[in-house]
Amino acid sequence: MVKKFIFFFGFYLSCMIADTDSLMLMDYEEFNFSEAITASSYLLYPSDEWGTQGFLSVNGLPAFANDYQYNGFSVKDPLYGNVPFSWLNPKYSRIEIDENEREINQEPVYNSNKNLYSRFDWLYRGSYSLGSFGAIISGKINNNYSITVHGENFSYPGPWGINDKNRSTSVEHNLSQEIGVNIKKDWDSGVVESGFNYKKIFPGINDFQTTSNGNEILQTPVYDGYLKKFKKQLYLKYSNNDSLGNFTIGGQVLQFDYGYFPEDTMFRYSGQGDIFSAQLTKSRNFSRDSLFLKINFDFYGIYLKKKQDSENPLLAISILDEGRRAGFDYCLSAGFVNQNFIYSLKAERAFSKTIQIGIFSGLKVHRYPIVYTLYPGVEKTPFQTEDFFRSRTQSFFLSMKNRFLNFQNSLDHVSGNFYRPYKSSNEDTHFILHNIKLRDFYINSRLTMTFPWKMLISGKLQYSPTVNVKEFNDLFVYGSIEQKTVLFKGNLHLYAQGSIAYYSGGDNLNWFQEFQTAGMTDENYYTNVPLCFSAKIGFHVGSLHMFYQFNNIENRQYAVMQSMPLQYRISVLGIDWYFWN
Repeated sequence: MVKKFIFFFGFYLSCMIADTDSLMLMDYEEFNFSEAITASSYLLYPSDEWGTQGFLSVNGLPAFANDYQYNGFSVKDPLYGNVPFSWLNPKYSRIEIDENEREINQEPVYNSNKNLYSRFDWLYRGSYSLGSFGAIISGKINNNYSITVHGENFSYPGPWGINDKNRSTSVEHNLSQEIGVNIKKDWDSGVVESGFNYKKIFPGINDFQTTSNGNEILQTPVYDGYLKKFKKQLYLKYSNNDSLGNFTIGGQVLQFDYGYFPEDTMFRYSGQGDIFSAQLTKSRNFSRDSLFLKINFDFYGIYLKKKQDSENPLLAISILDEGRRAGFDYCLSAGFVNQNFIYSLKAERAFSKTIQIGIFSGLKVHRYPIVYTLYPGVEKTPFQTEDFFRSRTQSFFLSMKNRFLNFQNSLDHVSGNFYRPYKSSNEDTHFILHNIKLRDFYINSRLTMTFPWKMLISGKLQYSPTVNVKEFNDLFVYGSIEQKTVLFKGNLHLYAQGSIAYYSGGDNLNWFQEFQTAGMTDENYYTNVPLCFSAKIGFHVGSLHMFYQFNNIENRQYAVMQSMPLQYRISVLGIDWYFWN
C-alpha cells in the first residue's frame, strides 16, 4: 500500500513549530503539531509569525512541486502554484500527505454518530492583540444524510505588516476567513458528496530598507501595500465500493480572485483564476493485487487586468497496480500528464514485527506557476517555452516500530532542473528566472518515543552533505518533549511541552513576495540565527481544552530566510470546547 501520513496540520505555524492542539472531532483524541511535523520529510518556511503564509518544501524542491487537493480535486493556485498555510486548516478537515507523490489532500470531517457535535474555539494572541473565533457543527441529520458546517475568522488591527509594531491602527482588516458546508448522502448503491467552501486571505505586504552595519547588511521592513486572495469551490462526487472494486466520478468548479497592490504601480495586478475539474477512478480487485485506472482533467484559466490571459488544460491518466508478491508489498504506477511520462514504484518488506525496509523510485512533472510570466522586468528564459519541469526521486528507507519507539529513516536522492526567481539585491527591480540543477542526497530521520509515565519525546533531522549551502538548507533539526498528568480520577488532564527548531544553510535564499516563493540574491542579508524555543501548558476537563503558549521564548528576532519579516515572541491563550446537540 502507498503509505500516507494522516494528521491534523497545525494552522498556527508561528516560528514553524506552534504546537496548537487540535481535538479530533469524533473522539476528542489529542493531536498536536509536534507529532505532525515529525511525520514527513517536508520543511515549513513561514513568512510571518502567525504562519498564515509561506511555503512547504521537500528535499530542496520548490513550493510549486506540491499538489494540493480537497476531497480529491485539485485546489492548487494556478497563479502562484501554492496555497496559504491558513487554508490548510487542521480544525475542519483531515489532511493526508503522500510525500513520495508530493500530494497534500484535505477531506471534510463528518461525525459518525447520529448526534450533532458543536465546537467553539477562541484564541487571543496577546502580543499584537490579534484574535480568532471558529465554530463547527457536524453529525448525522438522519440515517442517510451527514453534514458538517464550519466557519472561522482570524483578524488583526492595521492594513499591513502584522510584524511591523509601528503599523497604523486606524483601519482594521480580516487576515483570514473561511466558511464551509459539506453534505454526504449514503445510498444503497454508493455515496454522494457535495460541498461549498469559501476562503479568504487579506494580509499586508512589506518592502525592506537596507542599511550597512560594518560587514553586515541589515533589512528593516516598511509598509508596501496589501495582498488579497479569495477562493470559492463547489464540487459534486459519487463513489461506490464493493468486493470487486471501486468506482468514483465527480467534478468541481473553483474560482480564485486576486489582488496585489504594492506601492510600486508597475507590479500591481488584479483579476481571477478558474479551474474546472473532472475525475474518474475505476479499480478492480483480484486475488493477489488490485488494478486502478485514474483519469483527471483540469482546465486552468487566469484572467488578469492589463495582463495577457492564460488558459491551460491538464489531462492526467495513470494505471496503478497494487498488491503483494514474494513477501513485498508493492505499488507500481505509470501514466502521462499531457504528453509527459510519469511513473512511481514503491516496495516494502517486513523482516519482523518491528523492522521494515523499502525502496521508492519515481518521476514526476510539475507545472510552473503563471506568476513567473507576469512582471515586465523578468528576463526571457527557456522556461517560457516549457510548461513543466521534471523531478526524479530514489529512496531507501528503514523503519522500526514497537510500543515505545517509532523510528523512520530514509536516504533520498533528488534530481531536477527548474527555474526560480533571482535578482542581484532587493533594491533591484529586474528579475531573472535562474536555472537550478538539483542533484543532492538527503538523510531524513524521524523519531518518537513514548514512555509509560505519559512522556512523549519526538524529533526530526534533515541533513544533506551535497547541497550548495548558499542555495539550500543543509540541516534542519526539530525536537519536542511533552509530559502529561491525569488527576481527580481522570477528570483533569494536564500537560506541559517544550520544543526547539533550528535551520542551517540557505545563506542566499530570499523570500520573493511577488512570487510567493523562495529564490536567490547575491547579497547575504543579516538575520539572527534561525533558532526557536517554544513552550506550552494546558489542561482538558471533559471536552473543554484551555492552553497558554509561548513561541520564541528568547524573543530572538530572526527570519527563516532573507526578506521574510523578523519573528518576535508570541503569546497565545486558547480555548477549545465541544458541545452535544
